[in-house]
Amino acid sequence: MSDAEADVWTQQKIEAGEKYLDRLLAKLEASKADVEKNWMGQITSIAISLALVAGLGTAIAAKLLGDPHRSNILYVILPVVNTYLFVRFGLIAGVFSKVRYDAEHLADDLSKYQDLPLSFDVGQTYRTNSYFEWVHYKFSPSTALLLFTIPIVFALNHSLTLYLIYKVLGKSMWLALFVAVYLPIVCVCYWAYYDSNKNNTVVLAGKRKSWFIIYVIGIAVVATAILIGSLIHFDPDPRTIDLLTPERSAPAAPAAPEARQPGSRT
Repeated sequence: MSDAEADVWTQQKIEAGEKYLDRLLAKLEASKADVEKNWMGQITSIAISLALVAGLGTAIAAKLLGDPHRSNILYVILPVVNTYLFVRFGLIAGVFSKVRYDAEHLADDLSKYQDLPLSFDVGQTYRTNSYFEWVHYKFSPSTALLLFTIPIVFALNHSLTLYLIYKVLGKSMWLALFVAVYLPIVCVCYWAYYDSNKNNTVVLAGKRKSWFIIYVIGIAVVATAILIGSLIHFDPDPRTIDLLTPERSAPAAPAAPEARQPGSRT
């Protein structure tokens, strides 16, 4: 191959690469928006679940369902929403990370053929302002503290989901069956993200192991166990929820003492 032919081939390769990079950047922006939207949905659902546990079910039911007496149904709706959002997050977060890394590698390769100023940072072409952008950076203590909030949110999701279902089913075979179905779903989501990104995740990565993902799973498991144990231990009303009976989203308040008649003695 002559020098002229080599130059033409290189130029065609660059042009094809730039087209793919444009597509990757468009997909990266779309997947980032999906991840951020899902994350906000998870936090909102977790906040509503916490409010329900705190005894604000009547107000929540009035706002969301239009009937303050149907708060009990939230003990089933919220676990379903929490689980769906978590499973959905695993899928779109995996896509976001893979597209992010592919865009990074392609942009770095294309930059070698460009006459760019020394001060130009190629990373500006593919870096995002996503909360999960830090997953793609090398480890530092400041980013680690930020990133470890991710498994805490996951733990809140799992523990509240299990606790709300526990309040409906009590200690029964149905609860055991639910846990037997729920835990494999959660484990598959964690494993799917790990398996698809084990060679990509940079932060806390060691040789042949993505320590960040391992730490996330470990923290999520431990925090979930602590949170659900605390919720059950400090439950002010150990009774189960009757879905057929309207009301009762919080422990009943103690009856007020009867007022004494004037002049009566005790």
